[in-house]
Amino acid sequence: MHKQAADSEAHTWAAGERAASRERNYRRFEDEQKGAAEAAARIRERRLEEQRQRERQTREELTKNDATKAEQAKKEKATREAARDSVLSAAARQVEQLRQQRDAMRRAEDRKQKAAEEQERKCREDSQREEEAKRRQAKEANRQRKERTERERARRQEEQVQQEREEKVAADYPMGHSMSSDLSFVNRCEIILSLHERYIKQARQGRVDGRKLLTQLLGVPGNASSATVKKHYRTTMAMFHPDKAPQDCKDIAGRVAQCINDAKTRLLGAGG
Repeated sequence: MHKQAADSEAHTWAAGERAASRERNYRRFEDEQKGAAEAAARIRERRLEEQRQRERQTREELTKNDATKAEQAKKEKATREAARDSVLSAAARQVEQLRQQRDAMRRAEDRKQKAAEEQERKCREDSQREEEAKRRQAKEANRQRKERTERERARRQEEQVQQEREEKVAADYPMGHSMSSDLSFVNRCEIILSLHERYIKQARQGRVDGRKLLTQLLGVPGNASSATVKKHYRTTMAMFHPDKAPQDCKDIAGRVAQCINDAKTRLLGAGG
């Protein structure tokens, strides 16, 4: 807004200066035309006065001289009139030239003014287009920021739902689930792997200490002592040792054994 106001004020000042310059030029041309007309009038008056004087002289000479002198006087008169007409014609031509120059300067000034106005209009349009482009960019940036915020909120909600689902699954499998005979060997292995994976994920996020998940993994109470942890560790490891696992389950049993060792190490380290 300040830029547009400054541009408008500069345009007004420039227009005033151009108008003043044009008026001075017009006045100077009018003064020159008036001076030329006055000079022509003085020349004409002087010529007329000279003509009157010569006529008086001619009349005086005609009274004294013969017809030859009278004819000569007429020729001189004709010559003077021709000279006078020539001077008047030259003055008229000069006045016409001045008028043409004045008209040409007026047209040039008008063209310059129109060009300046056109340039100013283009500058205003360019400025408006730039401002419109900036507004569109700002609007697009706001839209993208809102979209990112929405995606982040949706991701957090999804993580929260996933966490609640995992907590519900954990609640469905109380302590001692690894000893349950109602589940197959593979299902029990998958439960242990799921608990260990949840512990690793939550430990990386720094949200909980994960002791509850580790005790569930070994099938011991949350306040179990080191001796109880070691005892259940040996029992659980004996159940899931790869050497005692079925032939088609040795791979998953090996991963479960690693999870059990890690849980024991972390529980004993935290407790002692």
